[in-house]
Amino acid sequence: MNKKINFIILSINAYANYETRDMAGSMRVRNLFNPLIENEDVSINNLIMLDLLSIQRDGQNQSTVPGVNCLSIGYRSVTNPISVIRFLQRGKNFIKAHKKQNAQNILYNYQYPDIRNFLLLIYAKYKGFKIVFDFVEDKKHDRANTWNEKLQKRLSIALLKIIPFYADLIFVISDYLLKEVTKITGNKIPVFILPISVDFKNIIAQKKINEEATIKLFYGGSFAQKDGLEYLLEAVNAMGKNNYNFKLILTGKAEPADRERLLPLITDNPFVDYRGFLSTDEYFKLLNSVDICCMTRNNSAFANAGFPFKLGEFLAAGKLVIASRIGDIEKYLEHKENAYLIKPESTQEIIEGLTYYMNNLALLMPTMGAKARLVAEKYFDAKVSSRFILEKCSNI
Repeated sequence: MNKKINFIILSINAYANYETRDMAGSMRVRNLFNPLIENEDVSINNLIMLDLLSIQRDGQNQSTVPGVNCLSIGYRSVTNPISVIRFLQRGKNFIKAHKKQNAQNILYNYQYPDIRNFLLLIYAKYKGFKIVFDFVEDKKHDRANTWNEKLQKRLSIALLKIIPFYADLIFVISDYLLKEVTKITGNKIPVFILPISVDFKNIIAQKKINEEATIKLFYGGSFAQKDGLEYLLEAVNAMGKNNYNFKLILTGKAEPADRERLLPLITDNPFVDYRGFLSTDEYFKLLNSVDICCMTRNNSAFANAGFPFKLGEFLAAGKLVIASRIGDIEKYLEHKENAYLIKPESTQEIIEGLTYYMNNLALLMPTMGAKARLVAEKYFDAKVSSRFILEKCSNI
């Protein structure tokens, strides 16, 4: 490739040296761009929009990767004009400073335009950047509790409706989003599916069954309503009455409302081992040690619009996987071939899936587990996705 490509990643923390709440989003973007860092024709920088819970990071610019500059910017309230002006000025200065001559300059924005990033997107457009979006959910169906969240949601949806006037390219994670976004763009700008991505360097494919007496079940991720964790916990409690020797290991963080909803099902539960929020290294070490991974999302419109990020990691690790039949799942997976697929929100089908796996662990691990790994290699390899991004962005 002879054409120089200069990326500024906007809105999401992909390379700053602290972990954020949106781990799936951060890892998606990092997986997509990591293979490009070694390409001498590509440069990458990261401008991070802070939420209120991360505002103490305001002004930090430490990066985990040499050559990738990061800056975290935020403001405490839209009612504080000095804070907002300072926020916008620092964002504009970062974009201006990292524009490159004789290169295709791309502003890659993770998720929707919103109250924080829109003016910076327009400024970048004015400065000659091509504007690229990456959508992984349908904002219409996202939960908004506070007045600030409701305001941001309404504004994002309004700004999405006029996106053909300022965007140059859009990536989406699912067929559903492809149809929804294409309705808005009217084929005026290109829209492509960009599925979940897996960095295989972190994952060891399981080749034999766990020799420990206890079968390890695993769920890692958010505890939101879309994740359907209550159905998994109900199934686990039912399985415990049948004298199976197992433990469900949970990792991740829960919002206060979700914690209150699920805590009674987790606290003092003899079948559950809740590890909390793990570092990236701890998470992959744990993933590589478990037997059965569960992705039991509910049947909400929000869940069906997206695609579970961690499912790609479960498949890549060669695990036995239970997954709900939502969205694009059956586009990639086949029941009892490379995963056990269940009806969403069905505790009974989760029980049947767990029973099927536990009764046939030695037989299924080297067969279904290996086929699960092949699915991840075929569809979700981050190196392939990175080349796809580079190709599409170089042609706009």
